[in-house]
Amino acid sequence: MIFSFARRVMRAGLRPDTAFISHPARIAVGTGVSLDSSARLTLLDAEHAPEVAIELGANVYLGRQVEVTAAGGGAVLVGADTSFQDGDIIYGDVRIGAHCLFGRQVFVASRGHNFRRQPAWLIRDQDAAVLANPPNAGALTVIEDDCWIAQNVVVMPGVYVGRGAVLGANCVVTRDVGPYEVHGGVPNRKIGTRLEFRPPAQLDSLDDDHLPYFYRGFALSQACLAASRKRGAVDADRKACLVMAGVPGGRLELRGHLAGGALRLRVNGMEHSATTQGDFLVQAEIPPASNTRPAPLQGHTIVELEADGAFSVTGASVT
Repeated sequence: MIFSFARRVMRAGLRPDTAFISHPARIAVGTGVSLDSSARLTLLDAEHAPEVAIELGANVYLGRQVEVTAAGGGAVLVGADTSFQDGDIIYGDVRIGAHCLFGRQVFVASRGHNFRRQPAWLIRDQDAAVLANPPNAGALTVIEDDCWIAQNVVVMPGVYVGRGAVLGANCVVTRDVGPYEVHGGVPNRKIGTRLEFRPPAQLDSLDDDHLPYFYRGFALSQACLAASRKRGAVDADRKACLVMAGVPGGRLELRGHLAGGALRLRVNGMEHSATTQGDFLVQAEIPPASNTRPAPLQGHTIVELEADGAFSVTGASVT
């Protein structure tokens, strides 16, 4: 459940001065969020861009002197159960998934200083010229679910870090990182893998080997799975994403249960008709993959799901 930070303060009994909050009405946190008193949540350019916001999912932790800043017309969205250790800085237009682990002194940004637009100008003047015409969020930076970002890592603007990736200490990430890859070095390079990411043509919620392809937004902790698998399913809340084998021109079948409202479906970016509540079997054609997706996901079938509330998936297949 997501609600405004002001409501969080009242319900949890926190004093408003326990952390610096620049725009309480536009900062939302989930239940169980923990902020150190020295943490800072800041919105820049908020007067120019009403979509500027910060959202922290349930049980997110911010340690000492952690700074989260939405800037340049962008937003910072953080999934549930992600933790930031002392001195981390998140800046700009950034998406961070659930269950991520950040070491100390990590820097993640979607923009930096401007030094090439008018190279003869002072850098401060180049920055001022850009900021005079907001919103200008720079390049969206994305870190997917279940990533470990070790101490002193720098993630540069526009980088995509796939699900389950590990970034070693002192790494400077200037290029995309594939799902479940282990990277290190300056600039980053692949030095290993957690597992080989090979999306299958069929997904079964009861098969542990298929869990990496319940890619985003699913409740995959062992405690949650112990409960949902008694119903033969994997649970999700509002938004989720599956990654499967690429079969352009083929057909998708998706099975699950919707608690209420409507379930909306996008396959490789193409909208498909919604299904209503209850048990469902959705069938949809698979269009060619879009070139707008991150490079590590090119060639796969991407199934994005969005509902008004909770839903579950029992299985899927592409043929």
